[in-house]
Amino acid sequence: MPVARKPRSAGFFNFDEHDLIEIARAYGLRTADAFYPILLDGETATLLEVRSATSRKAMIEDEGRRWFLKQIPWYAQDERQLDFSHAYQTAVHRTTGLAPAIRTTLDGAGRLSLRGGVFVLYEHVKGVRYTGAGAQLHGAGKALARLHSCAPSLDAAPGEDYPGLVADHLALADDAGGPAVRPLIDLLDAELKSAREELHRSGWEQLPQAAVHGDVNPWNLLFAEQGQVKAVLDFDNCDRGSRLRDVAEAVLTFGGLAYAQDSTSFARPFRCEIREERAARLIDGYRRATPDPFTEAELRCADAVLRTVFVELAALGVIKGELGAGDEGYLRQWLREAPPLSLWLQGGQDEEEARA
Repeated sequence: MPVARKPRSAGFFNFDEHDLIEIARAYGLRTADAFYPILLDGETATLLEVRSATSRKAMIEDEGRRWFLKQIPWYAQDERQLDFSHAYQTAVHRTTGLAPAIRTTLDGAGRLSLRGGVFVLYEHVKGVRYTGAGAQLHGAGKALARLHSCAPSLDAAPGEDYPGLVADHLALADDAGGPAVRPLIDLLDAELKSAREELHRSGWEQLPQAAVHGDVNPWNLLFAEQGQVKAVLDFDNCDRGSRLRDVAEAVLTFGGLAYAQDSTSFARPFRCEIREERAARLIDGYRRATPDPFTEAELRCADAVLRTVFVELAALGVIKGELGAGDEGYLRQWLREAPPLSLWLQGGQDEEEARA
């Protein structure tokens, strides 16, 4: 996945009326006269540009059905990336029903290019948001395992050196944050180098490859009232790699990261206090749904992967202006006392073997 600075343009989140007319025509939307810039969950309404700062989005009503219109973010518009993202989401929809169906244009295309932007339209799935309930955590783990087991062909998938991708994010964070955050960037860079060496010694490059979602967080899953996942969203960051990346990110984002009210922005001050019972519920859900237990090599890599994902999330926080020089002390302490993902993963497997 390329790492690139967000483009600067006036009205970045606003749809031009002429664009909407052309989009409706391209997709054959006959009565699309309602474009909603909000998400609804019961009596809660959230402006889409508050929920996400990466691209333009809108809800569309047409002939009694709702659709979700999304502009692909600037960093995911590589043709190969777009092809694999479409193939992966389609495979997940067909085999599990966990991804919304993509609507094709009248020409049969899965995406629409319009004035330098790329748009996708897919069915709207009604569900509830993540609340921290144990049933939701268990459901999230099960859904993630099902995603990893229903990948399309990986031959054409963009493969990435994940630690290298994190290094690219750190470089962008250094550029965006300026001299004030240099000590924080140096801390994260040293941690990444240490984790990368540990991964190499542990056999990271030889781990089994899977289709990786690449952006597993509470905002990209919709739940039923009973806690099971109804839909997994946002396949923009998917690629080919180790499933540990998704598992580690899920543990961090569902189990510990604090967010600012109803947004994807980190809370201030930045905190990631992982509660072991939350991590255990999520991992148990994954373990019960996956046909492939974690290997010894994966267990050896798990702790370094967790720290690597944490570094990436911190770098993204700096890029977005949500972390600064004042967070260095907390980040240093967190990395020094990083939780044992490997023990949590192995603990679940030991319990299963004991029951057997």
